[in-house]
Amino acid sequence: MLRTTITNIVISAIFIASVVGLYGCSGTATGRQTRLNQNWGRSFESALYNQTLNPEAGKNLEPVEGIDGSAAEGIVSDHLKGPSSGSKPSVK
Repeated sequence: MLRTTITNIVISAIFIASVVGLYGCSGTATGRQTRLNQNWGRSFESALYNQTLNPEAGKNLEPVEGIDGSAAEGIVSDHLKGPSSGSKPSVK
């Protein structure tokens, strides 16, 4: 009789602990805001903002001055061709 009572108490305690554990774990899936959810994406936005030199640059539609058109075309074509075989990059 005593052994059956102890077994019943142990089984009841395990069952109660399981129910409490599952209930506790399910509480984090609710819609409450955590600190991570409140700041989601702010790091990316901050890094993007800090790397933007001139936020108004896209509104300026005037042509860029300072380099000849044929020189710019040569630079772009050399860039698109890639490095020639056997050439080493220049180190300054």
